[in-house]
Amino acid sequence: MHGRLQLVSATGLPTGAMISLCSELLRSARRWPQGIAKSADVHVLMFSSPMIPLAVDLDGTLVQTDLLRESSLGLMRRQPYLAPLMPIWLLRGRAYLKHQIAQRVDLDVSRLPYRKVLLQFLREQHAEGRTLVLATAAHRKYAQQVADHLRIFHHVLATDRHINLKAATKARALQELMGHANFDYIGDSRADLKVWAVCAGALLVDPSPGLLERARRVTEVKRIFSNTS
Repeated sequence: MHGRLQLVSATGLPTGAMISLCSELLRSARRWPQGIAKSADVHVLMFSSPMIPLAVDLDGTLVQTDLLRESSLGLMRRQPYLAPLMPIWLLRGRAYLKHQIAQRVDLDVSRLPYRKVLLQFLREQHAEGRTLVLATAAHRKYAQQVADHLRIFHHVLATDRHINLKAATKARALQELMGHANFDYIGDSRADLKVWAVCAGALLVDPSPGLLERARRVTEVKRIFSNTS
């Protein structure tokens, strides 16, 4: 990662400028209509543990990074001639952008900066028999690799080619999987407020005072992980 500032994309723009361009497009691009994909593996889970399930966000929560940024940088390092295609992919939606990058970039998930305190908590919950669901807007490829690496998650919900699993879309997917207000959820951002509004309780990672106050307005805040490494 140390050499990223020296990279120049195929457009002639420095890597940082290309990342900024894509970030701006992410904020301004019109979202495609979103819904929950209907498939055989989407159903209300049956739980053997008396504890309600815990859904866990990935980017910024379980790991101290964003996998779209990591994979985008990986694409520009290894295949810089594809950098001009990123804004074009983005015009087809965030999910499509993530999918195209994931098809071309591998990440070593064992080297991601996991939050150690939070990860230990999740391992303890898993050992006690609690159902853990990884629910993330990161692409399914990376989410499944994280789940396979950690071996504590019972189910994975993630972005695919068509659905960007974030905010209200994630909330609907979790309700379809586990029922309304039948799970706790741990997250770190304003986008997670849509999920906290439909869950039994919130766990927050390094929240700002404003985010903490807004979370308390929509659900019970059960735990705060502050300055975890």
